[in-house]
Amino acid sequence: MANQVITIILGVAYIILCICCLIECRRRRKNETKFIFLPQIMLWIGLICSGMFLVCACFAMKYEENIGVVLCFGFFVLLGMSLMLGWKNCFIMYDNVGFTQKTLWGKERYFTYDQVTALQKERRNPIDDVILFVNEKKVTFSSRTENADYFMMILQSRYRQIHGKKTIPEFPKHIQERGGFRAHVYNPGQYLVILIVFIVMIVGVGAWIVVDNLQPVSENDCEMYTVSFSAWEIDDAELILTTPQMKEKFEIRGYREYLSGYNQLTAKCDGQVYFTVWAKRIKPRSGPAYFRVDAISSGEEVYRTFEDSTAYNISNIPFYIGVFGVFLIIVLVMAILTYFVGSNPQKFPRWVVHVFFREGAIDI
Repeated sequence: MANQVITIILGVAYIILCICCLIECRRRRKNETKFIFLPQIMLWIGLICSGMFLVCACFAMKYEENIGVVLCFGFFVLLGMSLMLGWKNCFIMYDNVGFTQKTLWGKERYFTYDQVTALQKERRNPIDDVILFVNEKKVTFSSRTENADYFMMILQSRYRQIHGKKTIPEFPKHIQERGGFRAHVYNPGQYLVILIVFIVMIVGVGAWIVVDNLQPVSENDCEMYTVSFSAWEIDDAELILTTPQMKEKFEIRGYREYLSGYNQLTAKCDGQVYFTVWAKRIKPRSGPAYFRVDAISSGEEVYRTFEDSTAYNISNIPFYIGVFGVFLIIVLVMAILTYFVGSNPQKFPRWVVHVFFREGAIDI
């Protein structure tokens, strides 16, 4: 049920976004020279990628794959849709009086040409290499976007008409003297986006693992085998059983707490007694394949039930929360240090600044 809900939500969001992008595309064609927008290849990449992964999510839903598989495909669908949303929302629309900047989240800011105070061209930053200072606010865009050269020509022309000067002055140092993160970092918005992406990834993957461990284990998750065991061994918290019928070994996790009759089971590992085993074959990236046992019995003796395997999975959740919590704390600490160093770059050695900022991303 959860797979269907997630896939349907993604599908509806994808269709709505496609329609919005189509409407936006028609609007720009009517006023092509009045827009600065990202290359259309960005729209096509997002459209194709998110569409492909949406189809994969539909197949995963159809064949009743684990919810984690659907969430994984859904993550890549959202990445593709973010490219589409960036193409649709990130633009500058201008006329003879002023211009409107729209951000990724749909926020619009309108400025007139007489509000422009300075211009900074940062050739070392290929993404947002043009920075306009408008009433001490920043408007950033790339000179590689569609119609950027024509907009710069209009901007310089209107500035000369209003102020009687030849060109827009360079980056004003008085803004930098006021301090702050935005005063020193050329494109502060991208660091917020990076922070959000890391938080979403950590929380998303952590939530996926937690939800996966909360799912009740049932016979639908594994296959039934009738085998005898000829040997056994202990590896940390796992009981490993060897059968002459198969080359793969059978592994029982958490045997100390979630296995009834441990001594009786191992005593019957003589190759004569047959067990009914519900297990799933696991093929790790490195090492041999093995079977993960979810339930095991012999006649009327039940040694492990599906409920025991579910309880074992749930017992691991605090560990996963702790691990991803540590990762989240590290990311937040790095974000705080980045903000502090970016707000006061003159107080730190140059190598410290470059630990947090690449060359050309900050004015020291």
